[in-house]
Amino acid sequence: MHHLLKWDYQPQRRSRSWQLTIQRERNNIQFFLKDSPSLKRYLTNDWLSQVYANASLEALKETGLKFPDSCPYSIDDVLERVIQMFP
Repeated sequence: MHHLLKWDYQPQRRSRSWQLTIQRERNNIQFFLKDSPSLKRYLTNDWLSQVYANASLEALKETGLKFPDSCPYSIDDVLERVIQMFP
């Protein structure tokens, strides 16, 4: 979510590296869910809020930007939203 925030709030700085990080972390989540399907029950709004709190703090430290107080993403956004890909 850290890189997803940077992707959305700094479009002028988008890079292949950010794109690859977003995709790699999504793949990791899918791998863990496939390996342990019971983990899916933890994908709740509470989980999303906790992850967002950490991600927005890290993105703030890195960019100096202020992000929304509450998470602007749904779980589907985090796991599957299509981002504009580089060729």
